[in-house]
Amino acid sequence: MDTTFFYVYLIVVGISILLFTFLRCKYNYRTFDALLYPNENNNILANHTFLIYHCVTYAALGYLFGFQVIYSMMFKIIFFETYLFFIEYCDIFQTSPQSHLIITLIFSIFSYLFGCLLGNVTSGIKIT
Repeated sequence: MDTTFFYVYLIVVGISILLFTFLRCKYNYRTFDALLYPNENNNILANHTFLIYHCVTYAALGYLFGFQVIYSMMFKIIFFETYLFFIEYCDIFQTSPQSHLIITLIFSIFSYLFGCLLGNVTSGIKIT
């Protein structure tokens, strides 16, 4: 895989997160909250939409990009999820419990690693 696609992905994510922040904090646009934030009760494990979205998305990215950009992707996951954590209430001083960030990071990183492993396993299998 050419790492150029990864850097294009990073640019798209960077622009998207800035646009998302502007729409969410300025115009109270909450359409993607079910995917990016836990439910109103602050129970991450009860929000299946949140968990499935993170697991499937990061596993697909792991499958697509693989181990070639693992350090860059780990940095991106940590930065992106931390950024989302701090803008949840559009106030960096009002945040959810830090355990939410830790759980989200663990799910995201392990999902990415699972996708990488799945990509490596399936790339060696020849279908005739």
